[in-house]
Amino acid sequence: MIKSDIPQFIEVDEKVLRKKCSDKLLVWMPTALFKIVGCSKDYFMTDCLIAPTIKSSLARLLLTRKVNRKIKLQINPPMINAKIYNHIACDPDAFIKDLKSLYDSVVSKHEEEGGWSQYIEPSRLAFAHVISPIKWILGPMENLKGALSKSVLRSMIQDMLHALCIDRDDVGISEWIKAYVLIAIDEENEQTYLVMGKKIIESNVYARFIFRTPEIRNIIIG
Repeated sequence: MIKSDIPQFIEVDEKVLRKKCSDKLLVWMPTALFKIVGCSKDYFMTDCLIAPTIKSSLARLLLTRKVNRKIKLQINPPMINAKIYNHIACDPDAFIKDLKSLYDSVVSKHEEEGGWSQYIEPSRLAFAHVISPIKWILGPMENLKGALSKSVLRSMIQDMLHALCIDRDDVGISEWIKAYVLIAIDEENEQTYLVMGKKIIESNVYARFIFRTPEIRNIIIG
């Protein structure tokens, strides 16, 4: 396995940043870029702060997304005013263990108190357009009408885990690179954006955890 424990910074276009994010709070969020053996040629990015802080395997999954294969990294951050947070429990074994635990919980239909469904019950669908790691499995959820049963939500999570090959006994990581992704936070409208290269991507999942989870809000916003 190729593994890099010295975090690098996902490149951002400073002109785009100044133009579109000058009025937002900027933070470097700890993440990891990884590839899964025999599952996908794509790179994925996963959270290395929120999930381990709140001890949520579901957060691990929801804060995992596919990223462009041509994503660029740099050793030093650009000269911008953005706080840098430390990586927590950021290793491939912890990642696989968390998602295996979630998979077992979903498949067995057993859920401990405070488990995965608390974040996705219809009354808590604050992260209304979650995109799965392979986005065409779920697609945007903001257009869904009415209540979703727990069985439907369970099936969706299983599909997301299957896309990451977590249901395989021999699932493994071939590359694991610690990194930082720049997050632009609009405190007034409670929105968050991932800044990668010239792209600024709205992330309702990050917004859900930053603004709706007191422990994370206190860390990031204060």
